[in-house]
Amino acid sequence: NQGIEMERAPDLLALFARQREAFARDPFPPLATRLARLQRLRDLVQRHGDRIAQAISADFGHRSLHETAVAETFIVLAGIAHTRKHLKAWMKPRRVPTSFHSLPGVSRIQPQPVGVVGIVSPWNYPLQLALAPAAVALAAGNRVLVKPSEVTPTFSALLAELVAQFFSPDDCAVVLGDAEVGKAFVSQPFG
Repeated sequence: NQGIEMERAPDLLALFARQREAFARDPFPPLATRLARLQRLRDLVQRHGDRIAQAISADFGHRSLHETAVAETFIVLAGIAHTRKHLKAWMKPRRVPTSFHSLPGVSRIQPQPVGVVGIVSPWNYPLQLALAPAAVALAAGNRVLVKPSEVTPTFSALLAELVAQFFSPDDCAVVLGDAEVGKAFVSQPFG
């Protein structure tokens, strides 16, 4: 099994390189692109919420579908809605005070993407802890790689399948694997 998982490490390296190249070609995605990515993420969760809850329940041996709906699905969807509502304002540059010795200059903060964001999500709330940070990273204009926990294999496999249906690997992808793949994942120069 470990040999099979380690075969996925080259996939990780290829995905990471692909996303870095995509970010270099388009380092400042416009508002419309970011909103479209959030819409796809919302559609993924809304259309497949039942399948996701059942996969999580299977991984846990049994977990209330209601708990997943309230503690995970709702939180992810509410976060996406909040982000979509405020994203335009968050993207705008803001003036900030300028130090006396820098006058007559002006100072401002310009929000900008950092590149490729890596998310390692734990097993206990696998949907929320994978997709809530993914939503924020996508909204900020970043590319996203998610490494879900190997302790939730049914959910993780479903998440990889769904993300591949809704996103280009240039924008968002899921990397499956064991602790060795996790070590390779966190050693990438994200940012």
